[in-house]
Amino acid sequence: MGQPGETAPVDYPFPPITEAVIQFGFDNELEISEQKKVSEKLGQHYPNENLDSERTVELNLKTEKIKIEETDSIIRRSNSDEDQICVVRKSSLATSKLPNYDGWNNLYSRATRDFETSKSITGFRKISRLGVRYINRIDLPFEEDDLLHLEKYFNIYFTHPEEFGHMNSSSWRSEHEINSLDALLLLNIARVDSPLPRHMGLLFDIDVVKLVDVPQKDNDIFSYLKQARDFKNMVFEKSITDETRRRFFDDLRIGD
Repeated sequence: MGQPGETAPVDYPFPPITEAVIQFGFDNELEISEQKKVSEKLGQHYPNENLDSERTVELNLKTEKIKIEETDSIIRRSNSDEDQICVVRKSSLATSKLPNYDGWNNLYSRATRDFETSKSITGFRKISRLGVRYINRIDLPFEEDDLLHLEKYFNIYFTHPEEFGHMNSSSWRSEHEINSLDALLLLNIARVDSPLPRHMGLLFDIDVVKLVDVPQKDNDIFSYLKQARDFKNMVFEKSITDETRRRFFDDLRIGD
């Protein structure tokens, strides 16, 4: 197990992960019949099925007529505990894990299995996007002055002149080029409610996305996913302080 302060992954007993996702994006959309076949075959691992869709609404002001068009059909499969998810869309396949997070190896194994299952139905589809995304909620305590001193827990934080007064809420998004992976790092940070008394939740969303020179061979795809995960771990460890790391070794959660 890595030690606090290192960029190597640390095996935290209580990681703050609320959702971990591996996504495969397709260059050409699947037919509805193909989606259904993929969903049916995934049913052996995910017995629950929910159907949804995305629609656009267009209002013609001259004729006062409304046009509703379905832009995507969504099939969401889940296990009996509703914590292992696979979402089949027209142009993507996503495998995710909700709390309690049980490690990269389990997520990776399910994602590669789901991808191979989909491929056995649809045949080769050019991959246009690969994503490894981890959404964390870190619960941080208010100090005796009833303020949250973010700099104590995080190496990325907001600053502003004292004359502005205390910042009650905030959100921040940034996009970074990852030269080593020829990919993008998308960071989203926002303050959210915490279930813990006298705490503030910090949403820390790390998304490593590859959109150019996307590998097409299975072995290359799977190798890249591992590299993206390693980079994600580095970003997480570089972003938090040792004070925050210590909190992941104590079970502070409610209802998980």
